[in-house]
Amino acid sequence: MSSKQELRKQLLAQRQLCSRETIITDSLAILAHLKPMMQGQLVGLYVPIQNEVDVSLLFREDIALPSIEEGRLVFRRYVEPLVPGLFGTMESTGEVCEPTLIVVPGIAFSKTGARLGYGQGYFDRYLTDSMCKVGVCMEEFFIAELPTESHDVLMNQVITPSGVKEMTPCTR
Repeated sequence: MSSKQELRKQLLAQRQLCSRETIITDSLAILAHLKPMMQGQLVGLYVPIQNEVDVSLLFREDIALPSIEEGRLVFRRYVEPLVPGLFGTMESTGEVCEPTLIVVPGIAFSKTGARLGYGQGYFDRYLTDSMCKVGVCMEEFFIAELPTESHDVLMNQVITPSGVKEMTPCTR
């Protein structure tokens, strides 16, 4: 097993131990930092799974959700009802769109903006340097270093309950 796989397994197990109360409290603090950044943007969010930061309180007309279609990630405007997607994650059936700000889920993020995802590479293949990419995580999953590979895309910012950590400014 690679060090990324081992770290992914270890951190997911650690995150599963977080109480629902902790997740809600941390999520609300993160959302308070994120909300001002969303003004005037079409924001790509996600439906949380496996004790991820809960961004669902921000679901409204001007957001988009990821969907896996024909082996690639696309974003669709948020409309209800959501439907189960490829991995059992809930997806929108709205029109395909391109968010101007993308809130990226992850297992952990590093101080350099590296992201440890679930290992499928969908976000890494979708994201580009010109997109504004914001990772969100609880404090204990914002760590000094993560193993990276050449295809890994760095975040512009990471938001934790204590605030916004800026790596590289977004060029909007």
